[in-house]
Amino acid sequence: MIPIPESLGGITSEWLTAVLRASGLLETGTASVGGVQRVGADSGYASQVGRIRTGFDGCVTSLPDSMIVKLAASGTDVSWSEFIAEKYARECAFYTRVWPDVGVRTPVCYFAAHEAETRRVVLLLEDLGTARFGDAESSWSQDEAESIVDALAGLHAKWWNHPSLDSWRWLNPFGDGTAQLEKLPGRRSVFLDRYREVVSPDLRELTMRLGQQVADRLRRLSAPPRTLLHGDLHLDNVAFPGGETGRPVLFDWQCVAKGLGVVDLALFITMGSPEHRRMGEQKLIRRYHARLAAAGVTGYSLETLMDDYLVALLRCWIGIVNGYGSPNAEAWAARQSRMALQSVRWWNDVAQDHDLAGLIAAS
Repeated sequence: MIPIPESLGGITSEWLTAVLRASGLLETGTASVGGVQRVGADSGYASQVGRIRTGFDGCVTSLPDSMIVKLAASGTDVSWSEFIAEKYARECAFYTRVWPDVGVRTPVCYFAAHEAETRRVVLLLEDLGTARFGDAESSWSQDEAESIVDALAGLHAKWWNHPSLDSWRWLNPFGDGTAQLEKLPGRRSVFLDRYREVVSPDLRELTMRLGQQVADRLRRLSAPPRTLLHGDLHLDNVAFPGGETGRPVLFDWQCVAKGLGVVDLALFITMGSPEHRRMGEQKLIRRYHARLAAAGVTGYSLETLMDDYLVALLRCWIGIVNGYGSPNAEAWAARQSRMALQSVRWWNDVAQDHDLAGLIAAS
């Protein structure tokens, strides 16, 4: 097995040649590394990401002159390192087991490997540098949202109740609701203190009332009809080739999971500003349902989808409280902190618009 570098400094010409030969993409000649440029160092990526300038000698190849390499980030916190390594091992499995027949556009994968002993993971991917990238600090536009919802419907329809979902042992159900609720008491007070200036009184009260009474509702999100979920869908994980909004590329699959497709839908829609979300939310939900039906999905009514959407919103908020209230959030980069602050502000409106307090009370 080819050793996985610990850092971007270990990406050498010899290593690149070896992995491309192992992938069957370089039969003769050698590959050279003209440099590795760190990407997203100020964005809080939970990985080391670099752009490799590539060259090839002694061969005729269609391989590109640049590639993206991702290495699972290392750290001094053992439990956090294990958590991150597990996520990137899952993304590695996605590229070795599911890609390229995913049902949605993703980056081309040239090499993927995982070392269980060292918890190291490496992905060698297509460089989407010429595409227009989404920006999660900004709200989605209606055109962007429609193209992403169409892509989601295509992905979800392809894997709707697919037998492989239960045979892939590496693919976890989306967000263990029991574990999330167990974390909540310890994270909630930290979260509410950390964001005390932006959490509305109503959202604070709702958050304090959250507990085991919603456990049964959350279990719905990992029950049939299951499909393949991206699991972390926001504009930072979307690119639009050629600058066009049609056929977006979805990347960063380390949170890939199985569960109700509406989870991805809720994660994405709530990343819109209150103004954009209020104008487009119902249209997008109906568009998603229509695209599922057009792709052959049956037995899933719009009414059921709407009910599931509310549960997905509740689960999204619990995830935000636990994530933003975690010890690791203290070390977030400036951009991550700004995005978290904005997200909490926007969720004041999400919770009110959908009467999530009423959903809790009825649980």
